[in-house]
Amino acid sequence: MAPRPGSGLDTRWAVLLLITTSTVLLVAGLPTRRGRWSRGSLAAAIAQGIGGAVIACWMLGVAQFSASTYFTGTDDACTYPNCWPVDQQKWCFVVPGVLIGVVMFLTALLVNKVPWIVRTLTPAVVWVARLLVQYWVWKVYLLSVFEGPPG
Repeated sequence: MAPRPGSGLDTRWAVLLLITTSTVLLVAGLPTRRGRWSRGSLAAAIAQGIGGAVIACWMLGVAQFSASTYFTGTDDACTYPNCWPVDQQKWCFVVPGVLIGVVMFLTALLVNKVPWIVRTLTPAVVWVARLLVQYWVWKVYLLSVFEGPPG
């Protein structure tokens, strides 16, 4: 898939989306021997809950590291007060990752209430949908806000 001019959706984006979605699916754990509509095991729910916490913390860490290294070149300097829009972009960046972490944690708590397939697919579907919504909002609205001066 070749990138469309001005799109940002390229092969690298698709590969990273596939890897991340696969990881989310794998962390959900396996069903019990009763089949795919079984409730799943307590160990799988614990793994999914821990995985959700790790994903949320990882996204926060990556965003903080990225924001702190934004102006590290010799000729890089903040143009606006508080280095606008670095912090604002950081918080916009973390929304899908933190959301998927929370969804994974909540679905892990429902191990005895919902079928395994629902606990597995819900976080992945929420992840992809939220990422696509974020991309649209970023391109249509936020990019023009971040390109200008603060306020």
